[in-house]
Amino acid sequence: SFNAPDKAGAYQLRMFDAGSGKEIASSDFTAGSEALIQPDSGSCENLVVNGSFEHGLNPGSYLPLNPGSVAISGWKVIKGQVDYVGGIMKASHGGRSVDLDGSPGFGGVEQVVNTISGHRYKLTFDMAGNAFAGPTIKTLGVSVAGKKISYTHGSNLNWKKVVLDFTASQNKTILSFTSLNREGGYAGPVIDNVRVVDIDWGCEKRL
Repeated sequence: SFNAPDKAGAYQLRMFDAGSGKEIASSDFTAGSEALIQPDSGSCENLVVNGSFEHGLNPGSYLPLNPGSVAISGWKVIKGQVDYVGGIMKASHGGRSVDLDGSPGFGGVEQVVNTISGHRYKLTFDMAGNAFAGPTIKTLGVSVAGKKISYTHGSNLNWKKVVLDFTASQNKTILSFTSLNREGGYAGPVIDNVRVVDIDWGCEKRL
């Protein structure tokens, strides 16, 4: 298991074999200040930490990340490979985004969001399609609070806003985004500007 650091700074994640106790891997990462402040579920703040992916390792043009990586503050790579996108493509908000197809790989990311069981929430995010390679239609899967919905986008950076309402069944809700592409693996659906607000607190007016 991994516990997020409680102070901003540079850290090294070291992994050990449970049987022998020998170190099997290590990874350097930086925890940004935004990742250290988990918004309270009773506030009207964006409940997603680092929703525009601005905090984390410097991706340069782009940085491939493998399963288990926490190089993007607040997020964890959960499958395949993703590209943490910097200067190679224009983001919708800030300077960074995430391509859910890696170099190569059909990847995914997730975050655990503070919620209140029984409350209604509004999820919004921006979606585009990496135009550097096929397929011509990029397919994205979103999973949150028992809902699993797919979205498509053409192979272009004409960002569109996606809106999804959900009701939390627990006080911690897993939000995940995955590539549902079945060909290519180098240029997938791209996400940015992820936000979750509490509808029952009247917070959707701030979107």
